[in-house]
Amino acid sequence: MNSIDQENYGSESVNPSRIEACFVHRSITHYIGILLFVVSIPVTGAGIAVMEQSVKELGQAFSGAPTNIDDGSMVFFNPGAMNHVRGKLVSVAGYVIVPSATFQNSTSHLSPALGGAPLKGGNGGDSGNLAFIPNIYYVQELTKRVAFGFGFNTPFGTSNSYQSDWKGRYQAIDSEIITINLNPSLSFKVTERFSVGAGFNVQYLKSRLTNAVDFGTACLQALQNAATCASQGLLPQAADGHASLKGDSVGFGYNFGAFYALNQDTRFGVSYRSRIAHDVHGNANFFVPSNAMILTGRGSIDTNALTSITLPDNVLFGFSHRFSPPLGFLCRCVVDALESYQGTENKFFFAAAR
Repeated sequence: MNSIDQENYGSESVNPSRIEACFVHRSITHYIGILLFVVSIPVTGAGIAVMEQSVKELGQAFSGAPTNIDDGSMVFFNPGAMNHVRGKLVSVAGYVIVPSATFQNSTSHLSPALGGAPLKGGNGGDSGNLAFIPNIYYVQELTKRVAFGFGFNTPFGTSNSYQSDWKGRYQAIDSEIITINLNPSLSFKVTERFSVGAGFNVQYLKSRLTNAVDFGTACLQALQNAATCASQGLLPQAADGHASLKGDSVGFGYNFGAFYALNQDTRFGVSYRSRIAHDVHGNANFFVPSNAMILTGRGSIDTNALTSITLPDNVLFGFSHRFSPPLGFLCRCVVDALESYQGTENKFFFAAAR
């Protein structure tokens, strides 16, 4: 549990991640030491997915992604289609994302056991941060039946920053997760109409998460003596420290796909990208305000940190048909799944393209 029990915490248009902190303590003759500071990071994988993997597909709502044969992003969306490239194909793109996320809260308060006072602080401002998303794809025909592809992209990420004194500072101040994915692939043409492909993914993940620490509440929990804590100025929301968690990880996964061309106007595609598990290793750094050193004996605490993140797998189904030379119909279905979900998330996209 967090050091402050909050009810009716409010609503926010974007909620990418959060930090929760808890303390394990024991009495020592002259002071209370915080022996263990555990930081857990619940992350909704589909909520930080980055779909900007192709300028061409972005322009048509990604509806034709699994049946795409004109753009190098087939390495990512369906490697089974790479056999339709003659010679070499290079696709390079970059995207500037300018998000906006605001929080409104007027009813949250401390637990009744801590006095039930309203939470101090503002709403945190606009937490969205500008981000640049690159991707590079290369596809080359090796033989009439075999093609090679390579992709460099960012399939997951988030970046949010709140004002340091906002009401939710004990949950999160800065939240940043960046992934870089390298994806070599091969495709094999089984028949003139049907081809399959598969790829290997090496994914680097870097994270930085910060939050405030309520040492006032920690004092009440550790000493069980309100008078002693009050004499040191250690009251709930009156003695904030700071926690910072930084770490990185390398994870591995795979993807494969199949492509079928019924004729020159009608195409079908299906692909699968595996989930990727990360064991994030890093450092946790804690700043302790001077009046809270009665709890720790020092003004800073540095320790190793470890947490696990599983980024979700997904299945793509695609269909495209060109009714006449200037008009086409495209359809895509996406199924995302994550271990912590009880079920799956389904999305359907349709588009008509000229």
